[in-house]
Parts: sequence; C-alpha cells; structure tokens
Amino acid sequence: MLLVQGFQRAFVELGNPAFSVSAAMRRSTCEQVLKFARASGWTIVHSYLETNSSSLQAAALDGFTPLRGELYAKQETLSAFCTPMLAAWASQHVNAPIYLISFAGVGAIGATFFDAMERDLPFHVVTNAIADAGRSEISERLSLAALDAMATSFNRAVRWPDLASLGQGTLGSTILPLPSTAKCQRKPLEDVIQDLAGLLLMAQHMLDEAPALVERPTEMSQQLETIIIGLEEALECAQAEKQRRHSH
Repeated sequence: MLLVQGFQRAFVELGNPAFSVSAAMRRSTCEQVLKFARASGWTIVHSYLETNSSSLQAAALDGFTPLRGELYAKQETLSAFCTPMLAAWASQHVNAPIYLISFAGVGAIGATFFDAMERDLPFHVVTNAIADAGRSEISERLSLAALDAMATSFNRAVRWPDLASLGQGTLGSTILPLPSTAKCQRKPLEDVIQDLAGLLLMAQHMLDEAPALVERPTEMSQQLETIIIGLEEALECAQAEKQRRHSH
C-alpha cells in the first residue's frame, strides 16, 4: 500500500505561508513513486490534512487527485492512522507493507511513523519523497535529515528509485533498535553527531507537540521518551569519543 499524505496545493504555492521548499523540489520524485504504485496495482490511500488555507489551496495537488478505486480520508490528527477508515484498513491488512510519501511535515510524518510502530505495521518511509516546511524551531533541512535518520534507525527507510526494484512485500517488518555509536562509526564522527542531534531535536519536538493532537498520547509519549533517552546516551557517547580523539 502507498500512503499519499498531505499533497495539497498550499505546500507548493510561492507566497503561501505553508510553502515548502522541499515539497517543490521533491514533487517530481513523489509523482514518480505514485505513478509506479498505480502501474503496479498497489492499494493507494490519500490522506488530506486539515488546514487554515482556502478550499482551493487545501485541494489536492495536480497529479495527486485520487483516481477511481483509490481511498481517501481527511486527517484531523497528527497521525494518519487515527483516521477511522485508515485504522480499519490497517487492522485488516496487518502484513501488507505500507510505504509513505508525504508533504505533511515533520510533526505528521513523525506521528504517523511512531503510531505505525505502535500498531506493529510493516511501515516504511520513502525518505527522498517527504517534505517539511520548516515552520518549527527546526530548520527544513534538519527536519528532513532527522526523519531520514529516524526511519533508518528502525530499518524502515527506502529511497526512490530503489523502491521500484524492491517491489511490494519484499521489505521485512522487523523493527531494529536505534544504532549504537559503534555501528555509526562507518560515517565521519561529525556526521554521526549531527544526525543524532537532529533526530533528538525532532523526537523532542514530537513529544512537545503530539500529545495534544494524537488520540493515544500516553503510549506515544512513553515511546518517544524512551527514544529520547537512547538518543541522548548515543549523542553523549559520540561527543565523548570526539573529545577523546582530540586529546590524542
């Protein structure tokens, strides 16, 4: 299944307060993913966000309008899986891989991701087909890097066009733990620290923003708190290793 989240005109209209640079840059990639999913006969579900924009700006972006037979729903909470229709579909297809492309931003993408983890769904993020408008204290670039690190940490990241060669149903549903600092040493230490810091900022932002909007805040808050503790420990280890190297 392909979950198409937040593909609305406001995110690509210059001058609109909701305009997203990354959405404008990644629109073509998202179009290719959707075209591939349709040609492959995947189930397509469109999730539209509640916005303060006009009805025209909140309308589906050209090329992303649901076709006959494709499901669509209005998303009134941060997590798409709090939408009754989508929650019902997911409960009936627990073994069907779900791939996300989204213009919905760091809050909605993160909440949908963690909600899917909580429901034990084989959920994956197409990391070069997501966008954020950078409307929080986290920059758009840092938000996207954090989302990429989040999905990779749980072995739930895939990129386009790699998705086309993987095909529906070939990705496993095993959830891996956050990578240890030792595993991350394949990357330059400065990059490890930057990735961990970005992911920590995103997780803390999610913890601050999600409880008031997600229907099941207690479980999600606990999961986020656990992740934040792990990230803080990994970041401390990476910073200590950096200091150790500089002292030699």
